[in-house]
Amino acid sequence: MPPTPISLHPSLRFAMHEDGSLELLSPTWFPFISIAQECLDVADGRRLEVRGDELTIRCAGGRGAVYALGPVDEMAGLRGGRLLRAWP
Repeated sequence: MPPTPISLHPSLRFAMHEDGSLELLSPTWFPFISIAQECLDVADGRRLEVRGDELTIRCAGGRGAVYALGPVDEMAGLRGGRLLRAWP
């Protein structure tokens, strides 16, 4: 069996169920994230909610997290986020 490559940039991974709910597949919430501005632009307030410079992510099973968002990197189209709090 070939070795599993180690990513220098691990990804916060989710599964989206047929009902639109998100399930966190990553073992834990990351202390820092980068998220595409286009994802934030379509936040629906249920699964992803942006309030000012805070992003709330709600998942199935009652899991969730709030990230403080930094400024947009115009070249990459990304915003960085720092974990403020998470629940189960």
